[in-house]
Amino acid sequence: MQEPAFTNVILDTHLYQCFNEKDKVRTAQEQLEFSINRKEALDEMQREELPTIVGEWSLSLPEKAMHGLSPLQIASVKRAYADTQLLNYEGTRGWFFWSYKLQHASEWNFRYCVERGWLPGNFEV
Repeated sequence: MQEPAFTNVILDTHLYQCFNEKDKVRTAQEQLEFSINRKEALDEMQREELPTIVGEWSLSLPEKAMHGLSPLQIASVKRAYADTQLLNYEGTRGWFFWSYKLQHASEWNFRYCVERGWLPGNFEV
């Protein structure tokens, strides 16, 4: 779907690390490494395919990745995961977090993630 036949076309990608079997067996450190390495894939998508927007993302990671970690370690992993994703998405055409606010507190709730300090404080809620 390249120009000139197609104009104003954007690739919408949803980048999660919590649903498939490979995601579910990674440790917290492996999850962060995987996220860091996604930057190259996003850059390649934009170079080789189409301008890209990250249409969905969250801070959700499989429970197993957090197993045995203290609350401080979990918060550190969430912050590092958020920072990595935000850095990765800087080169895209934009992004949308899964939901601004949900009825329950979770990694899918943007407002909750900001309040917890997992996402940067310069996001006003």
